[in-house]
Amino acid sequence: MSQIFGPTRQLGIVVRDFDQALDEWISVRGVGPFYYFRDTPVEDFRYHGQPSEAPVLSIAFSYSGDLQIEIIHQQNDAPSLYRDFLNAGGEGLQHVSGFCDRPEYDARYARAVRSGLSPLHEGAIGGVRFAYFNTQKTPGGVCCEISESGMAEPRALFDGIRETAANWDGSDPLRPLGF
Repeated sequence: MSQIFGPTRQLGIVVRDFDQALDEWISVRGVGPFYYFRDTPVEDFRYHGQPSEAPVLSIAFSYSGDLQIEIIHQQNDAPSLYRDFLNAGGEGLQHVSGFCDRPEYDARYARAVRSGLSPLHEGAIGGVRFAYFNTQKTPGGVCCEISESGMAEPRALFDGIRETAANWDGSDPLRPLGF
């Protein structure tokens, strides 16, 4: 468990082609079903500490055991770590994330800053805050994210997705989420 970010709950995969990535995770890896939304509104977006145009995202979630797999595709050219990652030639694992509630989010955020890490991009989706910190110089070369996904509403959603994935029979592999 990370003493700053908490236990890793999610692998964040950034891709150029959302549908192709989902197809591969489903057909090649057998992970699913994926719950997804497109044109995701990002609120209060900050890039390198400054208010910025928000990225427009398609996001999908499933589970492999207790580990959440998040597929992210940025649909516009707004500055973001997703865009930076793709422009640097990356595609694939871009971040790992720990989930927490609102008070723990503030504590983890403060611990990260006190330890010398700076938030590279941050915002909220549906009122759930997230922040990515520059930990790419450490072994593994990915960012670490904190997210308020441990709050009651997102936790209930993710618990339901995890339970469905554990018993998935291969049917209905893509399931839209309302936002």
